[in-house]
Amino acid sequence: MKPAFKYIIGIAITVLLLWIILPYADISRIVFYVSTIKIGYLLLGFMFYALAYVFRSLRMRLLTGKTIPFSLMFKVVCVHGAANSSLPFKAGELVYVYLLRRIRKNLTSLAVSSLMLIRLFDVIVISFIIMVSLFFARPDSGYVGMLVKASALFFVAAIFALFMLMFAGRKIVRAIERAAKLLRIAGLGIVKKALDGLYKVSGNFAMLKSKAVMAEAFAYSVITWLMLVMFYYSILEGISIDVGLWSAVLGTGLSVMFFTLLPFQSLLGFGAVEGAWSVALLTMGVAVGNAVNVSFVLHLFQIMSFVLLGAYGLVSLKANKNRKLFI
Repeated sequence: MKPAFKYIIGIAITVLLLWIILPYADISRIVFYVSTIKIGYLLLGFMFYALAYVFRSLRMRLLTGKTIPFSLMFKVVCVHGAANSSLPFKAGELVYVYLLRRIRKNLTSLAVSSLMLIRLFDVIVISFIIMVSLFFARPDSGYVGMLVKASALFFVAAIFALFMLMFAGRKIVRAIERAAKLLRIAGLGIVKKALDGLYKVSGNFAMLKSKAVMAEAFAYSVITWLMLVMFYYSILEGISIDVGLWSAVLGTGLSVMFFTLLPFQSLLGFGAVEGAWSVALLTMGVAVGNAVNVSFVLHLFQIMSFVLLGAYGLVSLKANKNRKLFI
């Protein structure tokens, strides 16, 4: 699919989702919330958001063998985070692989395998915190049973996928290779390159299955999402929306899960993030109109945060030519 066509679809999805949600929004109320937020809570929220990037950087550096200095990995994470939250079709994930390849060419397969592990860790942590938040918040809503079942399903599926990659990665690649031979396409250049890449990635999974590495990476994932929860909670407190900490936990989990699982990502996440946060706030008893208004405010401050950090990362990387990174 051509990049231009991807962007057209991304824009179309954005327009469609906003068309569904905007009738419930009150623009004047959104402007009021944004203009009257308590500055102390806004700065506190941005600090938590930046800390989430710090722990993401530690996790990515760990899963790439600590071959990249932390300061450089943090800049990569800032750019990757902004791109991943902005571009349609999850094209932002390719930015991470591209940047690591520009730093060191031999990191391509390790970048892919580490990214796959990171996403599995994220699904495990997010689905777990959704279940925990529903237990403690005890919302009076018909959505609860469905959310618990869906979260449990994703939790189990992600753990199963993680174990398969760790302990059966090479067997899966060999099965793919045998299938290619049966179809008589194993000799094609593109298939050879693909199989070679898969063998390298599966080899990386085998090297990364150290209990200590996995435990440390998982701990970084948990802390990362706790920081993001505190970011959203700080913004909610800053605009005087008192729905409780567990609502912030639930909203963070739902917004990330929905954003992650949506097959065709919208530009800047508009529509998807608002929809997920609206569901979370509705589950906690917030009226429809105000739930949509608050979800837009949360998303706008999230955009502000990742744009600022992304700009810092991009400018820093451009000035980093002396470390063999040419952008």
